[in-house]
Order: sequence, then C-alpha cells, then structure tokens
Amino acid sequence: MSNVVPSVAQLQEKSRFADAVKYAKSIVHNPVLKAAYKPRPGSTVYHSAIKDFLGH
Repeated sequence: MSNVVPSVAQLQEKSRFADAVKYAKSIVHNPVLKAAYKPRPGSTVYHSAIKDFLGH
C-alpha cells in the first residue's frame, strides 16, 4: 500500500492512536500508576488505558 496516500482524517486518527499508546505505556511502566489504574472487566490495564484515552 505504498502508493496509497492517506487522507488528512486518517493521519489525524493515526496520530491520536499513537498518543493513546504512549499514554498506556506510561501507565504500564509506572508501578504506582499501574496499581492504581482500574482496568475494564476482562481487559488489561494497557488496553483499558487505550480505550479510555480514545473515549471508547
């Protein structure tokens, strides 16, 4: 897909998701924040943090 040019909206969403990953990793790598973070039922702290950041 190297010939496909992403739209502005796709680039914005990609950037927003990258920010969500950075946020989730910052929580997972900090033992105090990880212990205090309440994950969603059946989910990990990492995935819950991404969902919370994105507002899902």
